[in-house]
Amino acid sequence: MYAPSLVRGLAIVAGLLCAAPAMACLPPMIIPLAPAPAGPEGQLPLVLPIIAQQPVGIVPPYPCPTPGRYGDSAPLPSISDADYQNLFGGGTPLPPAWDAARVYNAGDQASVDGVAWRAKWWTQGERPGSAAAWEPAQTGGTAAWSNAIAYNAGAQVVYNGLVYRARWWSQGETPGAQWGAWELLVGVTPPSGLPQSFLANVYRLLDGNTTLRYDFFISTALGPVTPAPARWEIHVNGEVAASGTQFSQLVTDCPAPQPGSPACEARYAWAASTTLPATRIDQSSRVSVWLCNASNVCRPTAQLWTRFGTYF
Repeated sequence: MYAPSLVRGLAIVAGLLCAAPAMACLPPMIIPLAPAPAGPEGQLPLVLPIIAQQPVGIVPPYPCPTPGRYGDSAPLPSISDADYQNLFGGGTPLPPAWDAARVYNAGDQASVDGVAWRAKWWTQGERPGSAAAWEPAQTGGTAAWSNAIAYNAGAQVVYNGLVYRARWWSQGETPGAQWGAWELLVGVTPPSGLPQSFLANVYRLLDGNTTLRYDFFISTALGPVTPAPARWEIHVNGEVAASGTQFSQLVTDCPAPQPGSPACEARYAWAASTTLPATRIDQSSRVSVWLCNASNVCRPTAQLWTRFGTYF
C-alpha cells in the first residue's frame, strides 16, 4: 500500500502532464499597429506581406495548431484613379457609385470602377456596363477605359494614368497592347492629373534572424514610351522617410526578325530603387510608396503593415 504523500505526489504529476498540452498552446504574439496618419493618407487600404506559411489545425500527435507566418516580401500596387478621387478629391468629378438596390430613372448617373454611366430608362439591379439600360456618360470629355464600352476611331480614354486614342473601332481591347487599336498620346495630361499606375515591391533582407535593411523597387507598367515620373517617395507612418528623382528606363528585348513576322515593338517602363535601414521600420509600421508628376501630384500605394516574419 502506497503512502498518502506518494499518492498525492503522483496525482500532482499526472495533473501537470495532462495540462501540459493546453499550457503549450499559446496564441501568437499580439503586434500593435502604428496609429493611422492624419488626413486621407490614413484612409489608404491596409495590406500585409505575402504569407510564407499557412496556418494548420491540430494534427495528432501534436497537441497545438501550427500558426501561419508572413514572409519577407510584399507587392504594393498603386491605387486606382477612382480610389484616389474618393480619398483625395480633385480630377473630374464622378457620380455616386452604382447601388444595386436603388431605382434609377432615365438620365440618372452612377459610376462603376471609375467610369460614369447614364440610365437610358427606368432600371434597378442592372449593373452598368453589362446591361442595355446604361450608356457611358463622358464626364470631362475623357473617361477611364472600360471593356464594356464600344469605342469608335478617334475616341480618347484614360488607362493606367495615360491618355490613348482609338485607331479604329474596338471593344474589350486593353490600351497599350502591342499592335493594338489604341495609340498613346504622349504629353497629353489625363483629366485626373495623376501619374501613371505602378507597382512597388518591398523586401526585408536578413542575416540569420537579424534584419539588415529594407529594399524598395518601383516600376511603371510596360508599354509605349512615356515621360519619366518626376519623383518617388517612401512614407513611414505618414512621414517622408526617403525620396528621389532618379529613374532608369527599362526596355524589352526584341528577338531576331523572322521572315513573314511583323517587326517587334519594344516596350518601355520606368524604374527606381532605394533602401531603408532596419532601424527605420519595425513590425508595427505603416509604409506606402508614392509616385509624383511634374505638377507635384502624387499617386500612392496601399499602406503596408510591415509584419515581416511574424506569426498569426
